[in-house]
Amino acid sequence: MWEYDFTFTKEGLNNYQCDPHASSGMKGTVTVKAPVVIDQFPNRTIAAVTTTKSDGALDSLNINCTLKGIVYGVNLRPAGLQFTIIDNQNNGIGAFNNSVNFDYTVKEGDEVEVKGQVTQFNGFAQVVLTGVKKLTAGNTLVVPKVITNFTEVDESSLVTIENLTFVDPAKWVSAGAGFNMEMSNGSTVFNVRIDNDIDAFALPIPGGSKFNVTGLLGQFDNATPFTEGYQLLPRYITDFVSLSSSFDTELDPTAEVFPNPVNNIVTVKTNSNPDYISIYDAKGSVLNTVKNNLQLDFTSFSSGVYMVRLVKGQKASTIRVVKI
Repeated sequence: MWEYDFTFTKEGLNNYQCDPHASSGMKGTVTVKAPVVIDQFPNRTIAAVTTTKSDGALDSLNINCTLKGIVYGVNLRPAGLQFTIIDNQNNGIGAFNNSVNFDYTVKEGDEVEVKGQVTQFNGFAQVVLTGVKKLTAGNTLVVPKVITNFTEVDESSLVTIENLTFVDPAKWVSAGAGFNMEMSNGSTVFNVRIDNDIDAFALPIPGGSKFNVTGLLGQFDNATPFTEGYQLLPRYITDFVSLSSSFDTELDPTAEVFPNPVNNIVTVKTNSNPDYISIYDAKGSVLNTVKNNLQLDFTSFSSGVYMVRLVKGQKASTIRVVKI
């Protein structure tokens, strides 16, 4: 009896031959197949994993996946992660981990790749994260979709509701994990959620009588069918855009910034003690909002003309700034 051991390591078709017995035809081929690797988190699109059944339950419930999107808003869970990612068609989904941040600091405009399991919390679609990877920063955001009612198709999308008034302004009271405000366009009452992790929570109620309000559409419906409990979540105080002229009453006619033109940092000179200060580009988009700070950083902005807006209560002042 003759024995010989050999391990085939070359993938594909391998020839073999038994030399002592070649004359008797002991030769042939061995096919070596590559190992089968199963991706535990296959690539999916946000639109594909957020479709629902007629009762509002997710079609993709409990599947594992990898998603890419742009970050919107702030981290609503400082002990871990809770934010929204949206694709370039304004399809969004929540991203959540109770206690781990994966060394990622949430910043609006980041493009991220997230891995995790698609779940549903009180009707709200989210990915319970097992990993987050930042790909790029400073990406352009989508134009908010103007809507007149809350529907499932717009969940986690960036939306705007126009011509709203506060039903009861006295309910703007900063307490607990956040508070809800009812706002009406005259025919429909909308629930607007002010989370305690956004800047608006610690600020006075926005000045004015009528507003266009932008935010991310959330849901909190604790029973099936998941067809109710929608709420608008503004990201910043600047998501409340006043339509009333009272808001434009001059706050401080003597307010100025220096240096102007600016290269990097400007300092605002004012005696008004504003609630917050926002920087706008020439198109009217908000680039940054600060509070309790009179220094503004223009370092990352392109050369051009910008507006610095000081706001306190129902008054505001705007200063033109040139970046060189």
